[in-house]
Amino acid sequence: MTKYRSSASEYAALYGVTRSTVFRWKSKGAPLDDPEAMRVFQTNEKSRTSISKSNHRRTNSPKPRATPEAHATPDRPEPIKKTKTDRPHVEVGKHAGMRPGIRRLQEAELQRFAAYQAAVASGDLAVIKACQEVWLNVFEQLRRVEATNPEVEKSNKESVSIAKVIIEFHKIHSAMCTAINTLPDRLTHKVVGLGSPAVRTA
Repeated sequence: MTKYRSSASEYAALYGVTRSTVFRWKSKGAPLDDPEAMRVFQTNEKSRTSISKSNHRRTNSPKPRATPEAHATPDRPEPIKKTKTDRPHVEVGKHAGMRPGIRRLQEAELQRFAAYQAAVASGDLAVIKACQEVWLNVFEQLRRVEATNPEVEKSNKESVSIAKVIIEFHKIHSAMCTAINTLPDRLTHKVVGLGSPAVRTA
């Protein structure tokens, strides 16, 4: 039987579900102490639920009676069957690779940090401890991935902070404004007595 480090109430607060849902997850051996594994587990659970509901509707829906008009005729061809798309696999393929994986880790770290802040605001020490541990685990995973991935490391070295870009932009803007404002004074002595072509040249 899987041993869990926190109580059902703590897991319910962490994942935003009811305690009964946590108990159901525990009965299925859910990896409640591993946030990344739980994302996969929850996705699979949603897929199974939707498939189960779909099968239930098909099983309980009354079958239409066959009528002579329902059969295909030369004047009424058979309708074209729609091709079903396996959306979960499409989404997985779309988001496969190191870069999307790192982005998902970053999103998970932000979510866990927000949950930790909410726990701190609540003042519940048990929940604070559980949320802090989960957040730090995801944070450490993200740190290791970014430190060991050459592309991420190179990107971090070449990137420039937004604050620095804003400062440099203001410097350029200020220099341009100063040059434009002083332009009439600097050109006055050059254009006096000149014709139009000479003024343009100056």
